[in-house]
Amino acid sequence: MFLSGREREKEDWVELDEIVLNFQQKELDQVIKFLQNVREQATECREAEEHWHYRDDSDLWSEGQPDLIVFVEPDLEANMK
Repeated sequence: MFLSGREREKEDWVELDEIVLNFQQKELDQVIKFLQNVREQATECREAEEHWHYRDDSDLWSEGQPDLIVFVEPDLEANMK
């Protein structure tokens, strides 16, 4: 797992050691649903640069809120079999 982030209006990404996710219950449910959708789609998609945005999947997200971007690295060992 690799965690990175950036400040609003800045382009530079920085590696993070820890992140804090602070949700209301409804938001947590939406994030879990989003991650389940990513898992399903990632199983079907094997492109290395494929990624998913929470903002595209959630009806709770609005402009100005942070986005959760998920990359799923291809399983190289499974592809070699």
